[in-house]
Amino acid sequence: MSAAVFAGAGAIAALELDAAAIGPFLLSRPIFAAPLLGWLRGDASTGALIGAAFEAVTLAEMPLGGCLDMSAPVAAGTAAWLACGPAGAPAAAAFALGAAAGWAHARVEKRLRAARAALARGAQDAVRAG
Repeated sequence: MSAAVFAGAGAIAALELDAAAIGPFLLSRPIFAAPLLGWLRGDASTGALIGAAFEAVTLAEMPLGGCLDMSAPVAAGTAAWLACGPAGAPAAAAFALGAAAGWAHARVEKRLRAARAALARGAQDAVRAG
């Protein structure tokens, strides 16, 4: 894999942290994330269109909370990464693949959160037991 792919994945991961781990600065919202990644790939206007589309789809979803139907930053970032650049995919295909990536990421994140909650409960029980 090329360094550009790792850089893109790192950028998407850093933007995903904004949703809850760093603070709710809304930098992870699609309207910001997709144009940024599009700009990094040389096509900010396509990134902005993709960001606007994902923002419209996920507008009611708040960045914090328990609703994990789709990870908006991962979906928009993946779609922008695929659609922008010298050999960009068609925007419709990139949107569909981005939505699939956001859906899959949300499922993995939900399982990880459940596993961490179980570990935390186990640690609390161990502390109570002495």
